[in-house]
Amino acid sequence: MEALQHLDISSWLSFILNDVVSLPSHSSGARDWTLQTAIILDVMWYARNQVVHCDAVFHPSDLIANMKRHFVEHRAAWRDFDMRQHFVWKPPDLGSWMFNCDAAVRGNMSFLATVARDDQGCLKGAWSDFLLSPNPLLAEFHAIRLACQSAESSQICSVIFKSDSLCSCRIINDPTFLVEGPLLFHATLIRDFLRRHLDWRLNWISRKQNFMAHRLAAWTASSFVFDVLSISCLPLYVTSADDPLDPP
Repeated sequence: MEALQHLDISSWLSFILNDVVSLPSHSSGARDWTLQTAIILDVMWYARNQVVHCDAVFHPSDLIANMKRHFVEHRAAWRDFDMRQHFVWKPPDLGSWMFNCDAAVRGNMSFLATVARDDQGCLKGAWSDFLLSPNPLLAEFHAIRLACQSAESSQICSVIFKSDSLCSCRIINDPTFLVEGPLLFHATLIRDFLRRHLDWRLNWISRKQNFMAHRLAAWTASSFVFDVLSISCLPLYVTSADDPLDPP
């Protein structure tokens, strides 16, 4: 460490960054270490400028307290970011496509939407339809069915369907779940789709991971555009709905 005291700020940063490279990039400890080091340098450099240019005087304990406060604030921001990242849309496994679906109820009608993306997260297709019913659960079933029909017509072999309707997913995936009437009819149709395609499955996701399908359903309700949709004609707030969050 004695040799390091003669390094300029650029060399110090190089030393710090090179040392961090040896740590696992996913390690929160590595990130905390980098964050703490950056804050120490920032606080010290600011204090140095205040001393040189403004004749300021700092007590070491005040500088240390300032460093600790900044570190706690920044780490809390990153932890909040990490928690939100768990609810961000992520691409499917290699070789698979993901179909997100949702429904929007407006008055006595329901508007259905599904979007398809590949394992790189590229938007490959979008479909919409409508239902003359205000029943939200029935609309969710129709949205899942629309996704299945779209995947089958596109001849996609490996598909994971995602819906933010927990009840719909439970009914479809659990044949012992007590249900009757129109819901049973549509649940049976969707189960038949999944039975015919062994590499298809349906899972629930949070609404926060389903923004694109959600916004497409809302856009369909206002535009009254249905069937196979041209991706180039969709508004940006729909096609960019599931972009990753920026760091805090």
